[in-house]
Amino acid sequence: MFGPILCRLLLTAVLVCAGCCAPALSLDRLGDADRRLHDSVLARLDPMIAQLRGTPALTTLTLDDLCRPLDAPQQAYVKSFLAIDPDTIGVNTPFLGLFFGDPNLIPLRQTFTPLQGQPYSLPVHYLPRTVADQFRRMSDRMHSDIGRRIYVNSGFRNSTFQLYVFMSSMRNHDYSIRETVRLVALPGYSEHGCPARQAVDLLTQDGLDADTPPDLYENSPEFHWLAANAREFGFTLSYPKNSPTGLSYEPWHWRFDPALLAPRP
Repeated sequence: MFGPILCRLLLTAVLVCAGCCAPALSLDRLGDADRRLHDSVLARLDPMIAQLRGTPALTTLTLDDLCRPLDAPQQAYVKSFLAIDPDTIGVNTPFLGLFFGDPNLIPLRQTFTPLQGQPYSLPVHYLPRTVADQFRRMSDRMHSDIGRRIYVNSGFRNSTFQLYVFMSSMRNHDYSIRETVRLVALPGYSEHGCPARQAVDLLTQDGLDADTPPDLYENSPEFHWLAANAREFGFTLSYPKNSPTGLSYEPWHWRFDPALLAPRP
């Protein structure tokens, strides 16, 4: 774990020491050549990430690990994303630091029971122990109150995996960095990758998740319960409507803040 200033210096050092003459990326939409390069990178990374999902190895993935299957031009392209300045694309979230795993992370195993259908196991996610414990308490209370449970659909993502998630998500946003960053944080800026303010994306019992239109998600019984009760368990909505961060409204994205917990007698 490194502090924000040191991390920014380390990012610069990584680019320089690797001899990376990173191409200048178009922030509004990648050109045709960069789109082909982007797709060629993901064609090599997608199978590797698919094999690592749900394993501890994904929580400690390094930049070298990510770049290992790539050739030199592809590696230079991937590292160019680390040089993007969020200030130039209208995002005002703070730099939280780079995180490549945490010894206190524990696996969260969940059995999803849809309102209609058979239960099945969700992919394993990793969380700091306190966050996992408070989440379980919150889900149990919700079930007691309204007969529904809430599930973690995304937990800790280290900085390398966040880089992959950002690049992968660009395919859904016309290869635009400026549009993608409104929904997916750059490495070092994601609450999913910062155990001190760990974020979780929550799945409802009807299957509503981060791919659901926000207005539909916020009308779910689970969201109404969370809005009234989540703070009791230390969770707060990170990106409400008209957020000053410049990020879009995300009713599924909740950050753990231990300061919200009442002291126990």
